[in-house]
Amino acid sequence: VRTAPLMDRFGNEVQDGISTSFFVRDDAGFRHLPGLVIDGVGRVIVEASSKPGTIEIWAVIQGVRSATLEIDVSPAVDTIPYRIEQGTSDDGTLLHVGPVSLSAGGLVPDGTWVVVTSADSEVETQAQLNNGVAIINLERLPRDLELSVLDADITVQRP
Repeated sequence: VRTAPLMDRFGNEVQDGISTSFFVRDDAGFRHLPGLVIDGVGRVIVEASSKPGTIEIWAVIQGVRSATLEIDVSPAVDTIPYRIEQGTSDDGTLLHVGPVSLSAGGLVPDGTWVVVTSADSEVETQAQLNNGVAIINLERLPRDLELSVLDADITVQRP
């Protein structure tokens, strides 16, 4: 995040190296991030929340508070495609997940986790996506199975 060019009360550019205080409010709470003036501009790196919502950011430099910047964070994943392949009684069930795409386009990065849970906690496993896809072998298919990828959660509908 960068401010507009900063001027002191006499209209002079604020010197490099002056400390700035940036404040962030989002679903994770409230935090203070120290920043610096470089080339007359206040700068700080803000890590975006992993959940959708609004991030509010403002700066205080030499006792003057900036306007608040609001950034809307969209969900990273809209949907999680899957397919269930029932095996014989000894084979278990294969859960094919994907390809999982990012809302902004393209596949989720390789190594992103798919988390599989059930309310009764009898099934809980995870697998990493490769080219947006993972194949998970389940011993049984409970009624209340859920899949999670990044910020998306879905309930698996049994065939």
